[in-house]
Amino acid sequence: MRTMLSTLLAWTVALVPAVTQAQREGMDITKLGHGPNYFVKCFVDRAAWYVFAHDTCEGYPPETLLADNARSQERLAQWVMNRKWHRHVTPLRIKTANGSKLVTMRAITHPQDMPINELRTRGLVVMHILADPTAEEDKVFGIGGATTSALTPNFFMVVDPSDSKPPQSPKDPSALPLRRWHLFGIDASGRLVLVHSKGRLNGCGGMHATEFRERGTANLDCGTATQLSMALANPETRKNARALGLDAWMKTQRVAQLDVIGVWLTCGTGCCTAEMME
Repeated sequence: MRTMLSTLLAWTVALVPAVTQAQREGMDITKLGHGPNYFVKCFVDRAAWYVFAHDTCEGYPPETLLADNARSQERLAQWVMNRKWHRHVTPLRIKTANGSKLVTMRAITHPQDMPINELRTRGLVVMHILADPTAEEDKVFGIGGATTSALTPNFFMVVDPSDSKPPQSPKDPSALPLRRWHLFGIDASGRLVLVHSKGRLNGCGGMHATEFRERGTANLDCGTATQLSMALANPETRKNARALGLDAWMKTQRVAQLDVIGVWLTCGTGCCTAEMME
């Protein structure tokens, strides 16, 4: 028996490097789409043996985010508050029915490594939103009013793990419906609770300037992001944008600051926008 176990262990050790090399060569481009550093990318399939030692998927939870029992909700609230977030914070002045309100947001760290198309279970946290839960409800995130008045100012955008695609965005025709998203908040007792499931996540397609991809989030729709990326392809324009700073440069391009229909964010499929569905 001992001899059989020793032989089996030796076979396993001998096989691991070969499988690892095959994974590195065969899946870098075809499955994840970018980068030679296969084992520093984000995995959402934790059943695979090679994930356990190399998982870097910051927004992928240890259990489903749609849990409906108090103990799980408390654990998940602690988990989500301890995530690592992108260094860039995007402020938005969003219109409400009777005025406007300030909302700030930031993407999960390494948002470009989130393979949203491969997501099948548990959900995926992609954004942290700070907003006054007692203010008027906005039409971008759905935060405010009676629905959120008893919650803390911390909200989270979670991508739906199902393949159910939302309908085409009537406000951003250049966007491609990708997934649905849920809005979660944290209540006074420290539980992660679902606020609503009215979100649409769009894929912008194509390539975008590095300046946008590295920001994580921005006040753009797919069409505007593509136009600005084309402008930044000009070396002189890019030089001017870097000298001014990207936010100041975008204002010179007359990007609307209040008429926000959605939020642009870097995501694993390239670039996405998140918006509320009617």
